[in-house]
Parts: sequence; structure tokens; C-alpha cells
Amino acid sequence: MNEAPDEVLLPILVQLSTRDRARVAQVSRRLRALSNRAWRRLSVDGSSGACIDDLLLFRLLHADPRMKTLDSFSATKCSLLSSAGLASHLESATLTSLCLAGCTALDDRAVESIVRRCPNLVHIDVHGCIELTDSALLAAASSCLHLLSYNFSNCQISDRGLEASLAARPGLTCIDLAHTYGERFSELVTDRGLKCLATSSRGLVSLDLSHRAITDTGLARIAAHCPLLRRIVLRGCEFITDGGVRLLAQRCRLLHEMRFSEKTATNHYLTDEALRHIASNCPRLTNLSIKWCDKVSDVGIERLSTAASGLAVVNLSGVADLTDSGLQVLARNCRGLTHVALGSCPQITDDGVFVLVSKGAARLVSIKLPDCCRLTDFSLQHIVTSCFRIELLDLSRNANITDLGVYSVAMCCAPLRRALFKYCVRVTRAALECLERSIAQKARLLRTFGPSQLSTRFVPPPPPASLGLPSVLPPASATCDCDSSSSSSSSDPSAAPPCRV
Repeated sequence: MNEAPDEVLLPILVQLSTRDRARVAQVSRRLRALSNRAWRRLSVDGSSGACIDDLLLFRLLHADPRMKTLDSFSATKCSLLSSAGLASHLESATLTSLCLAGCTALDDRAVESIVRRCPNLVHIDVHGCIELTDSALLAAASSCLHLLSYNFSNCQISDRGLEASLAARPGLTCIDLAHTYGERFSELVTDRGLKCLATSSRGLVSLDLSHRAITDTGLARIAAHCPLLRRIVLRGCEFITDGGVRLLAQRCRLLHEMRFSEKTATNHYLTDEALRHIASNCPRLTNLSIKWCDKVSDVGIERLSTAASGLAVVNLSGVADLTDSGLQVLARNCRGLTHVALGSCPQITDDGVFVLVSKGAARLVSIKLPDCCRLTDFSLQHIVTSCFRIELLDLSRNANITDLGVYSVAMCCAPLRRALFKYCVRVTRAALECLERSIAQKARLLRTFGPSQLSTRFVPPPPPASLGLPSVLPPASATCDCDSSSSSSSSDPSAAPPCRV
């Protein structure tokens, strides 16, 4: 406890109840100081079942005098909160971060009142508040003198509001104006707004303009005036071509994260040429999404992985021309992969998955392989016997996956938190229930003992009756062949070794 840094202890103290936090404060002077800091952060998540209304918000903010000195307040997806309640109860001269994402009752008047009462806000997140318009954005920019970042995604923001807000508050570093509701893309924000944005925010670090009607012209302005850009998200911006990506890659060489494309009716997206420019100019790239860029092939993937070997998060879902060869080069060059998405890649086989997990299994946390019709139980066997950190696994909509493969996942000792096998027609309910019991047991062990003792304390559940296997399990200290491993070892000499249980 004494050796743990403040950055680790503070989020833990924030999650404690008032009584527990008071008890912790009595342990030492350091924990007392951290407990007092924890009072400055208040977070309520409506999606987790916490129902908060105006009366409860009033009681919460007036329960303790220290609530008047909050640094951060977050109330996400609290549909019971009214606009008048938020406007009248939120008041703090020390508040620097405000998140009201998903509070659908929030309107322009409430935002105007809140930003007047909280003039020192640095970050504002109101994404999903669909009633907000340009007036709310202008009020935030005019009243908050220290504002650096905002998220007005899925709000009714247009070029006019963007220009007015940037004139009132230039020098922003993070701007999120994505649009994911309603029509395929929104024409409210166009190249006209990007012209003002580029010249007013030369220190821009993060930009999200998903599903906005921008073209290579607007992207060229961003590239010319924002050389410090590290993150850009352009999903669903279907008028961007290889030329715009080339200018962006050449001018913004500090980019760490780039996300493009979505499945749209007219997909004019990237080709191997765009990936060549990204590979040549963005050596620091760690996160890349080219989902549904169906003109990309193994050639582009090989060029990219060779130059950007630091890739950790890759989404290649819908890249129909990706084969085992391209996957092999990706796994060989990018040894630090943590999250991989390869959904709807019909040419990937068990051999490609084997190479992926054998080369880069050390850090893999998430693997998504839905709609990969050529994968079988062998892929599951390779994953669970090689990826000891895997937490998320998705092989939905695959007719080749059977109970044997699902049970091999249930037998593994990895800290798996979620496994998806939706619409796998050969998987029975008994196998899925076995998997659920396995995941629930691991969750309890992780909470109680931590990951270091998971492999020694985990006891695999008995196999489902559909497999016809004995229900008596070997002792935890023994080496146990996963069912899928024992069934496949005789037919596949390259199969991975059995897992330890």
C-alpha cells in the first residue's frame, strides 16, 4: 500500500462509499490527504442501474461542504435528471471537468446556466444530448475562459456555431463533433467549419469528425495548420480519398491514432496507396482502424506493419482481401499487439490465427473474429493455449464452432471476462452455461486473489453432457489436455500444447 503511487490509489478511493472512505482516512496521513482529494471527484453512471433524479442530485451535492469544491463531476445516461435540476444544482467555482453525456433532457438554457456558475471548466462532455445546438457551444466557449477540450458529438452543431465558438475561444486542443444518429452523414459541419478550426486551433491534439460531410480539401487545411495532431477519427467520412490521407500523414507526423471508414453505401475509402503514405510518415502509430476498407489488401498491410511496428490496436474488419499471408507479416512485425479485430475476413483460416497468437500472444487482450466463416475449433484451441492475458473473445456467427471449442475456452486459465458465440448454430445452451460458470468463477478469483493466483486456484467446470466426456476433473496441480486439444492433436501436428488448469 505504501509503495503504490497516488495515481493508483486515488481511483480506488473514489469508488468507496462515504463510510469506507472515512475509515481509510484514519490509517495514515497520506491516505487522509488522498481521501480528501477523492471527495473532489463525483461520478454517477445511469447505465449501471443508478437512478438519480433532481432531488437525489440536490441531496448528493449538499451532503457535505466539500462537495462545493468538486474538481470533477460526471453524470452519464441519467435520463431522470431534468434540465432545470441540472441548471439549478450544479454550481462550483473549482469544477474543471464536467460530463453529462447521455442526459437527454439537457437543453441550451441549462448549459448556459451551468457554464456561468462553473466558469473554470477545462473539459466539457455532453455527447448524446441531442437537444443541444450552436447556442450551447457558444455559451461554453464564451463563459469558460480555460476551456481546452469539448465533446459535442450527436448534438446539433453546425459550421456557424463552430466558427463562433472558435472565435470566442481559440487554442482548443481536443474537439469531438462526431455524428452517429439519424442519416448516414451530417452536412451541418463541412469544410467551411474546418477552415476556421484549423487556423484557430493550431495546437489541436485530438479531432473526431465521424460521419461529417468533409472532403480532402478540409482535411488538407487540418494537415497544414495542425502539425501537433496525435489522434484523428474520420469514420463514415465517405468523401475522403487517398490524397487527403497522404497530406494528413505527411504533415502530421506525430499521429498515434487514426480511424477511418465504416460500411456505407458509397465507399470511396482507402487503398493500399493510403497505407503506404501512413507507413512512410507515421512511425509512432499505435492505433489504426480501417474497418470496411475493402480495397486494402495484403500488400498494404505488409507495408504498414513493416514501418509501424509499434501498432498495438488494429481493426481490419471487413478487409475482404486480407489472407493468412498478410496476417503472418502483421504478427511477425508488430509484437506488441493488444487488441485485434478481424471480423468479416472470409479468407482467414485456422493457420492464420495460429500464426497470430503464436507470434504476438504475449500481450493480446482482445480478439474479435466474428463472421470468419473458415475458422473452426482449432482457432479457439490456439487462442486459449497461447494468450494468457486474453479478456475478450468474439467468434459470433460461425457455423464451424462446436461445443468442443467452447468448452476448451471454459477450461483455460486466462482472465477471460467476456466470450461471445452468438448465432453459432452448433453450440448448445449447455456449453454456453458451462462457459458462463467458468467466467463467473474467474471473476470471483480475480477480485479476491488477483491474477497471480488465478492459474492455481481455478477449477474448470464439468464438461456438458453433449460432449460425452467424464465429469470427474483432474486436480488443479495436474496438466490437463483441453478437450479440443486432445481431439485435434492427432490430426493437426501444429496444434498448440495443452493448457494448464
